[in-house]
Amino acid sequence: MTLVAVVPDPHDAVRVLRIPSFPLFGNGQECLTHGAREENREPIRWFVAVRRIYRYVGTLDGIVFTGGGLLDDFWGGAWRVPFFVLIWTLSARLRGKKVLFQAVGFDRLASPLSRTMAIASLNLADSLSFRDADSRRFLVAMGLRREGRVVPDLAFGLESTAGLALRQQRIEQASYVVVMPVSEQMWSNERHPAYELYIESFVSLCKWLLEIGVRVELLSTQPSMERETLGRVAAELGAANDGRCAVHHVESLEDFLDHAGGARLVVASRLHGLILSMVVGTPIVSVAPMRKMNRVMQDSGFGEFNLDIANINPGALIQMVSTAIEQEERLRVRVREMADAFRMQVEKEFDVVLDVLRRSDPVDEC
Repeated sequence: MTLVAVVPDPHDAVRVLRIPSFPLFGNGQECLTHGAREENREPIRWFVAVRRIYRYVGTLDGIVFTGGGLLDDFWGGAWRVPFFVLIWTLSARLRGKKVLFQAVGFDRLASPLSRTMAIASLNLADSLSFRDADSRRFLVAMGLRREGRVVPDLAFGLESTAGLALRQQRIEQASYVVVMPVSEQMWSNERHPAYELYIESFVSLCKWLLEIGVRVELLSTQPSMERETLGRVAAELGAANDGRCAVHHVESLEDFLDHAGGARLVVASRLHGLILSMVVGTPIVSVAPMRKMNRVMQDSGFGEFNLDIANINPGALIQMVSTAIEQEERLRVRVREMADAFRMQVEKEFDVVLDVLRRSDPVDEC
């Protein structure tokens, strides 16, 4: 079975995932290999994009929608992600292809039109699962006719103990904490009153860590969006930064796992930053500007190390990080046990999805 990623940026997906990719919005060209010439990805007429998607779906065996952002109209409103997810779903149904939504989560559907499109797509699916019970409950309240399964985020399917001995050696040799603040535009379309306090809290945390002899790695996985944010935090450290605070913009999964896996602790405001850190057995502290981060911390059993953006202040963040460092070894054991249990659940979910894709008869196992 050949996997093809359907994503907004096919070239980036090939670089990171190393599999062929096709543009989610129908603009640009299919990208088969890393290093291929960049194609024009400017918006095209919607009916041209829809026709391209419909034709491309005919070459597939099925579509599996996974992860975050699919039930979200934050980026571009109803006529962006909600509309095109519906187009892919309708195209698949019209062409007799299976459609599955696997471990998806509800993020933000601000308009009635966005909700209508999202619910229509989900109701047309052959198989449906959610990454948390709240997502399922919210969507049922909006009109979803099916409940679906609840499973952990699919990233927990990565092997959690890979390289464990090497990472433990790195932790013993070099004491550092990974800190991942995010830009304001990641979670707000307008100026947010809490953002300045958010940045102040991260600056204060970094200063405190340096004062107690712990190196800081300011890390981003979205350089284009967060380069300025990390630069601002590093600059505001001033004299406190005597070369023990480094800035890294990672561009691959392996690079992130290497940094997170060797850290004593990861303090993050991105969902994948939290999940992938837990996958490699590193304790985490969440500074959550969005519901999905609150939810994953509760579901994984680490709610006491989740600081909602509404409650952010320097003292609260430093206290939470201090407690996590004091309990580091106990938390490391808890994280590994939780990640292993979640991985087993995800592996069972993969078996369900493969079974649905292989069956020729109509499916409604929800």
